[in-house]
Amino acid sequence: MGNRWSRLPAGDIERGRALQREEELWCDTETLQEQLQALRAALTESDNQRKEAELRAERWHDKIGKMELELERLREEKAAKDCLVVDLEKELRLATQDTRPAHIHMFDRSSAFRRLCIASAGMLFQDNLIAVEYQEAIHSLSGRCHGTIELGVHAVEPGKILSDADMYLELSADDKRALVVTPLPSTSQPGVTFSRVLNVELKDFFRGPLACRFQVRVAGLLHAVDFELPLIMTKFVVPLLCDTNKFFELWWDSTLSQCSQVASLAHAVVNDPEALLTRVSLGGRMHCVCFRPRPPNTGHRWRDTQIAEAMCMTSGRIPLYGGRSTDALVLVKCWAGSSNDHGTAKLEVKCSEAQVGELVLETIVRIVTQDSGDCTPTPYPRTLH
Repeated sequence: MGNRWSRLPAGDIERGRALQREEELWCDTETLQEQLQALRAALTESDNQRKEAELRAERWHDKIGKMELELERLREEKAAKDCLVVDLEKELRLATQDTRPAHIHMFDRSSAFRRLCIASAGMLFQDNLIAVEYQEAIHSLSGRCHGTIELGVHAVEPGKILSDADMYLELSADDKRALVVTPLPSTSQPGVTFSRVLNVELKDFFRGPLACRFQVRVAGLLHAVDFELPLIMTKFVVPLLCDTNKFFELWWDSTLSQCSQVASLAHAVVNDPEALLTRVSLGGRMHCVCFRPRPPNTGHRWRDTQIAEAMCMTSGRIPLYGGRSTDALVLVKCWAGSSNDHGTAKLEVKCSEAQVGELVLETIVRIVTQDSGDCTPTPYPRTLH
């Protein structure tokens, strides 16, 4: 079939084509207008979002500014409070120092503990509120080593009322197996003193000491302190009576373990051989086999500049305990002398149990190298079998 425009006059054909073209352009215009409206709508929405974001940013900026101001205010308040706390602490410290007796201010806990490592009674702890007295009675029997510890607490200042007193011991699992501790009911004089008694029994090697926490109300204020009880295994040593020949016969036993140390002597021991003997014999718990305060120069040296000026030998034992078939034997030799500007000592320990020997050496070194006050042994019940 032929073209439909071929049957029309030429003028009609041109008009028809123009109309068709106009119609097509109109459709294109409508499409473009729709697209333009869509773009305008998108631009309007984007502009609204931008304005909203600007408003949010402005609000956050204001909020951050307020937070910075608040933080600065809190810092200033904290600085003022810190200054107030420092001032109060200074005032409290000055007030405490003004009201604290001189003998309390000078109390040395470490020295008291070292002294009680070989003594059986004395002041164990003291601060500006309470004082703790320590006393022990050790019974080292064949097959059973046991004893009693008593702690007495009183207020330092007369008239201060004590109440709600209690004591807690910290024992590890190994400590509980080695040392059986049985607290007895506490006794006290209401408001004045508090007393706690502990029964102890040695079952195995126990290094000690016992960590203790004591809590009490003094004049209504809660007061808690931590200290250590000077109960160590050396407290269960008893003298082994023997002469010099027997001592050396035991000393050269090859089955004994040995440990030694050269130590600088404390000022209280340097020129006092008797004080040295007291410490080397663990406060009289070991037998003095031989003691020469100023022996002749035998040429015994342990360093080029140190010649023996005093010597002592002590012997002890821990009776059967913890199912053992033999006593724990302890032998000690001490050569004391001086070098250029201080006193020194060479300590040698032999023992049938290595752990016990090391503990004995450690204890003696501790009490001969640091001043511990008066270490004169105090009498206490002791049974020897």
